[in-house]
Amino acid sequence: MKIIRKRKFSTRFISRKRINTSFALAHTFRNINAPFSPVHSVSFAHDSSSFISSSEEIIQLWSTDGNLIRNFVGHTNTVKSVSFSSNGLNFISGSNDTLIKLWSIINSESIKTFSRRHSILSVSFAPNGRLFISGEAGGLITLWSIDDPEPIRTFSHGHDVMSVNFSPNGSSFISGSLGSSLIKLWSIDNPEPLIIFPRNDIVFSLKFSPDGSSFISSSFKGYIKLWSINGSLIRNFTREMQGRTGIFTSVSFAPDGLSFISGSVDGLKLWSIDGSLLKRFTKRKIEAISSVSFAPDGLSFISGSFDGSVELWTNTSEVLRTSIIKSAKKEPKTERKDTNFRRLSRELFNHITEYL
Repeated sequence: MKIIRKRKFSTRFISRKRINTSFALAHTFRNINAPFSPVHSVSFAHDSSSFISSSEEIIQLWSTDGNLIRNFVGHTNTVKSVSFSSNGLNFISGSNDTLIKLWSIINSESIKTFSRRHSILSVSFAPNGRLFISGEAGGLITLWSIDDPEPIRTFSHGHDVMSVNFSPNGSSFISGSLGSSLIKLWSIDNPEPLIIFPRNDIVFSLKFSPDGSSFISSSFKGYIKLWSINGSLIRNFTREMQGRTGIFTSVSFAPDGLSFISGSVDGLKLWSIDGSLLKRFTKRKIEAISSVSFAPDGLSFISGSFDGSVELWTNTSEVLRTSIIKSAKKEPKTERKDTNFRRLSRELFNHITEYL
């Protein structure tokens, strides 16, 4: 096991290839059964034509043209995390009911159920579509095969595992937790971590770069960091660069690896990996973002919010279109949100740590 010490590193060369920043809001979606319940997780299908979102116990499959394709019902408590398989036909979900379910997008019933002792906080499919990992509130990470209800291997991260993410080659994964403030790199064949990264902060989200040479982490105290898988800290996106202090709940790389999207208490931001803030996405009112996911084709991304909405952002230059998917009943009026960032941070932290 390799423990990395903090030290300064020179910046690496960043390609000057043009990064697309012309994203605009195209559609807004809501769970008709719980229109104002927080959206905990979103995940794009690998053909970029559809995506899934979780809110309360319900998972929904949406097409990017604004239509609800199917509801998936089977969990008995909040679904915290969803992840699409590379074949685009299956996905997994992890819930506070301690269950992980494997689903087919063809029908509304789960194919298999996998059980643990604690709430499942994060799941990630391997690129081969046969293996997946789950992180739970008890501090354990479990490696599974979709063909076997029994675990292949368990890994002890310590404290509630808020994020897990498979590497692009499928041989390793990273994990981040609520309590230990540590990020760990693992091989799927070794129950001991390969690298323990420096003490960081409460880690909410981790994502590998498309080439697998680096990853980004986002934290409770409002920091985003770009790491090399050899343990080096490549870049620290400081709060001064971000403009405000706020919890960064989710990050997702663009498929070219030159930029990434972040979701936080004060909305969405697009970043270059060279450290530049490329764009802030503004709306009429600010909502805390819970989850983001870039489309594999790089032409759009989705964001889930704690106000219950899911939004699709595309790189079209057409006039802004909004199609709100809602129930036939008139939506109840809600109080105007207070945009005080300390209050939003507390509310967001309570949402994230609910049931832990």
